[in-house]
Amino acid sequence: MHTSQEPTWPGSSAPRYSAESLFDTISQPWQMDELAAEVNRERQARIALIGRSGVGKRTLYNRLRGGIIDWSARPEPPDTTPNVEPLGLFILVDMPKLTDAELQPLLHSPESLLAHMGDPTLLVYLLNAVHGVTQADYRWLAALRMTGRSLIVVMNKSDLAPASVATIAAQHLGMNVLTISAHSGDNIDNVLLPAMLQAAPQIAVPLANEIAALRHKAARRVIRQTALFTALLGAQPIPGLELPLLAITHIGLVMRIGAAYGHTPGGGIRRETVLTIGMVMALQYAAQTVIKMTPILGSVVSGLLSGLTTLIIGELAIRYYEADATLLVRAIRARLGRNKETN
Repeated sequence: MHTSQEPTWPGSSAPRYSAESLFDTISQPWQMDELAAEVNRERQARIALIGRSGVGKRTLYNRLRGGIIDWSARPEPPDTTPNVEPLGLFILVDMPKLTDAELQPLLHSPESLLAHMGDPTLLVYLLNAVHGVTQADYRWLAALRMTGRSLIVVMNKSDLAPASVATIAAQHLGMNVLTISAHSGDNIDNVLLPAMLQAAPQIAVPLANEIAALRHKAARRVIRQTALFTALLGAQPIPGLELPLLAITHIGLVMRIGAAYGHTPGGGIRRETVLTIGMVMALQYAAQTVIKMTPILGSVVSGLLSGLTTLIIGELAIRYYEADATLLVRAIRARLGRNKETN
């Protein structure tokens, strides 16, 4: 509950937040509920693997998911409308051949195309390296570009064609074209997945939740993005003024990392919330001490401390959820015990 007059530290006319007022600012149940709801909405992001029949969408899906689906009963290629297969995080979309006349309505109403595909957050359009870019590909890419959604183009089966095919395709399309082989796994982990995270950072949490091998990379990407924000926030010149927003940001970070490890975010005051607030309060007092020592560079140092604290909180959250959300002390003791047994 906000008070009409902000608390101040003795001897200072600038508004500051005490520990009690900080907890009061961020501990309202509706705030935690809204933050949890926001993270849960991010978990609903979807990735569409799009392309003509035979480009390798299903092989790529199996590669990403560890080969779990038998496609012997695959659907027939579509006639005039995209055939959509929702598969959790991923949506497989088979695109039909279209004439220019059939394409025009989609160009004028791209939102209808997105709605038909399940409103994905990221569009991954696959090309067949053996065939290159066909007229149908040109038409569909034109329609997908009109949607305004994040779009990356991938040349699959690159192991069956010369490297120049992707270069020529990129020149003709006027956009970057990634080369992969879904069959052999070439460039999946080191090229495609980083490109997907770069194109649509909001898919980091659901992608990490779906692909366990990606959790570390996706979680650390979320941490770095949050650290940049908190560093800028912490550099503002009035000490203590940023603390409620810093606390909310860090709690959101912990929730997102938890969601990446399969833990559904919950509202209200939880153990993770208390631990996070405690670290933010530690940042406050550390920043105040440093600012007194370095009055000229105080804002810069305070910003660096904020970013560093975010990195520490993020790394501790990773360790916490890797230990299946047990208390951090227990997790550390268990890890030390395993290390002793190994040695």
